[in-house]
Amino acid sequence: MFVTRHTPVADIALSDRLWRLYEAAYGTVVAQSPTHEMLFRHEFDDALADPGNRLWVLWDDEDPVAMILIATQIGSTRYLSDAYFVRAFPSHQTRGAVHYIMWLVVHPAVAARGAIIRLAREVLQREAEDGALLVFDAPEIHQP
Repeated sequence: MFVTRHTPVADIALSDRLWRLYEAAYGTVVAQSPTHEMLFRHEFDDALADPGNRLWVLWDDEDPVAMILIATQIGSTRYLSDAYFVRAFPSHQTRGAVHYIMWLVVHPAVAARGAIIRLAREVLQREAEDGALLVFDAPEIHQP
Protein backbone atom coordinates (compact mmCIF):
# COMPACT_ATOMS: atom_id res chain seq x y z
CA MET A 1 0.00 0.00 0.00
CA PHE A 2 1.13 3.54 -0.71
CA VAL A 3 -0.22 7.07 -0.25
CA THR A 4 -0.49 9.84 -2.85
CA ARG A 5 -1.47 13.50 -2.50
CA HIS A 6 -3.67 15.32 -4.99
CA THR A 7 -4.39 19.06 -5.10
CA PRO A 8 -6.66 19.55 -7.00
CA VAL A 9 -8.16 16.51 -8.71
CA ALA A 10 -8.84 17.36 -12.34
CA ASP A 11 -8.80 13.86 -13.82
CA ILE A 12 -12.41 12.72 -14.36
CA ALA A 13 -11.50 9.02 -14.38
CA LEU A 14 -9.77 9.41 -10.99
CA SER A 15 -12.70 11.40 -9.63
CA ASP A 16 -15.08 8.63 -10.70
CA ARG A 17 -12.95 5.98 -8.97
CA LEU A 18 -12.79 8.07 -5.80
CA TRP A 19 -16.56 8.63 -5.89
CA ARG A 20 -17.10 4.85 -5.99
CA LEU A 21 -14.83 4.51 -2.95
CA TYR A 22 -16.74 7.29 -1.19
CA GLU A 23 -20.09 5.62 -1.93
CA ALA A 24 -18.84 2.23 -0.73
CA ALA A 25 -17.51 3.72 2.49
CA TYR A 26 -20.80 5.48 3.25
CA GLY A 27 -22.97 2.57 2.12
CA THR A 28 -24.05 1.42 5.57
CA VAL A 29 -24.05 4.84 7.23
CA VAL A 30 -26.72 6.40 5.02
CA ALA A 31 -29.35 3.99 6.33
CA GLN A 32 -28.30 4.40 9.98
CA SER A 33 -27.93 8.16 10.34
CA PRO A 34 -30.90 10.52 10.50
CA THR A 35 -28.76 13.27 8.95
CA HIS A 36 -27.45 13.34 5.43
CA GLU A 37 -23.78 12.64 6.15
CA MET A 38 -22.83 11.94 2.55
CA LEU A 39 -22.09 14.68 0.03
CA PHE A 40 -23.93 14.93 -3.25
CA ARG A 41 -21.77 14.08 -6.26
CA HIS A 42 -21.44 17.72 -7.36
CA GLU A 43 -20.33 18.71 -3.82
CA PHE A 44 -17.80 15.87 -3.86
CA ASP A 45 -16.42 16.98 -7.23
CA ASP A 46 -16.28 20.61 -6.10
CA ALA A 47 -14.34 19.62 -2.98
CA LEU A 48 -11.83 17.60 -5.02
CA ALA A 49 -11.39 20.48 -7.49
CA ASP A 50 -10.79 23.09 -4.78
CA PRO A 51 -7.06 23.99 -4.80
CA GLY A 52 -7.31 24.82 -1.08
CA ASN A 53 -8.04 21.19 -0.27
CA ARG A 54 -5.52 18.39 0.09
CA LEU A 55 -6.66 14.93 -0.91
CA TRP A 56 -4.62 12.00 0.34
CA VAL A 57 -5.37 8.58 -1.15
CA LEU A 58 -4.27 5.17 0.10
CA TRP A 59 -3.82 2.70 -2.73
CA ASP A 60 -3.74 -1.08 -2.66
CA ASP A 61 -1.91 -1.78 -5.90
CA GLU A 62 -4.07 0.09 -8.44
CA ASP A 63 -7.17 0.49 -6.29
CA PRO A 64 -7.97 3.48 -4.09
CA VAL A 65 -9.03 1.98 -0.74
CA ALA A 66 -9.07 4.96 1.62
CA MET A 67 -8.89 8.73 1.39
CA ILE A 68 -8.84 11.81 3.53
CA LEU A 69 -9.74 15.30 2.36
CA ILE A 70 -8.32 18.22 4.32
CA ALA A 71 -9.46 21.81 3.82
CA THR A 72 -6.55 24.19 4.36
CA GLN A 73 -8.74 27.30 4.15
CA ILE A 74 -11.49 26.81 6.69
CA GLY A 75 -13.27 29.96 5.58
CA SER A 76 -14.14 28.18 2.35
CA THR A 77 -16.10 25.49 4.20
CA ARG A 78 -19.51 25.86 5.75
CA TYR A 79 -18.53 23.64 8.64
CA LEU A 80 -16.21 25.77 10.78
CA SER A 81 -16.38 29.22 12.31
CA ASP A 82 -13.48 31.54 11.46
CA ALA A 83 -14.37 33.71 14.46
CA TYR A 84 -14.04 30.78 16.85
CA PHE A 85 -10.56 29.87 15.63
CA VAL A 86 -9.43 33.51 15.63
CA ARG A 87 -10.38 33.60 19.32
CA ALA A 88 -9.32 30.09 20.39
CA PHE A 89 -6.22 29.51 18.22
CA PRO A 90 -5.12 32.94 16.97
CA SER A 91 -1.57 32.01 15.98
CA HIS A 92 -2.71 29.01 13.95
CA GLN A 93 -5.50 30.99 12.32
CA THR A 94 -3.19 33.89 11.44
CA ARG A 95 -0.74 31.48 9.80
CA GLY A 96 -3.54 29.72 7.91
CA ALA A 97 -2.66 26.56 9.81
CA VAL A 98 -6.14 25.53 10.96
CA HIS A 99 -7.05 22.64 8.69
CA TYR A 100 -10.34 20.75 8.65
CA ILE A 101 -10.63 17.04 7.96
CA MET A 102 -13.70 17.11 5.74
CA TRP A 103 -13.82 13.35 5.41
CA LEU A 104 -11.85 10.22 5.99
CA VAL A 105 -13.29 7.16 4.30
CA VAL A 106 -12.13 3.58 4.08
CA HIS A 107 -13.51 0.89 1.81
CA PRO A 108 -15.26 -1.70 4.00
CA ALA A 109 -13.26 -4.52 2.41
CA VAL A 110 -9.97 -3.15 3.78
CA ALA A 111 -11.11 -1.56 7.03
CA ALA A 112 -10.00 -4.54 9.08
CA ARG A 113 -6.57 -4.60 7.41
CA GLY A 114 -5.34 -1.44 9.08
CA ALA A 115 -5.97 0.91 6.15
CA ILE A 116 -7.20 3.75 8.32
CA ILE A 117 -4.15 3.50 10.59
CA ARG A 118 -1.77 3.49 7.62
CA LEU A 119 -3.44 6.50 6.04
CA ALA A 120 -3.81 8.42 9.30
CA ARG A 121 -0.23 7.78 10.39
CA GLU A 122 1.28 9.07 7.17
CA VAL A 123 -1.08 12.00 6.58
CA LEU A 124 -1.29 13.23 10.16
CA GLN A 125 2.49 13.13 10.45
CA ARG A 126 2.90 15.26 7.33
CA GLU A 127 0.25 17.73 8.48
CA ALA A 128 1.91 17.96 11.90
CA GLU A 129 5.26 18.64 10.23
CA ASP A 130 3.56 21.59 8.51
CA GLY A 131 2.46 22.87 11.94
CA ALA A 132 -1.24 22.38 11.21
CA LEU A 133 -3.97 22.27 13.82
CA LEU A 134 -6.25 19.54 12.47
CA VAL A 135 -9.93 19.83 13.31
CA PHE A 136 -12.53 17.14 12.71
CA ASP A 137 -15.92 16.05 13.86
CA ALA A 138 -17.24 12.54 14.03
CA PRO A 139 -20.92 11.74 14.41
CA GLU A 140 -21.59 9.00 16.92
CA ILE A 141 -22.83 6.71 14.14
CA HIS A 142 -19.24 6.54 12.84
CA GLN A 143 -17.85 5.51 16.21
CA PRO A 144 -19.11 1.99 17.00
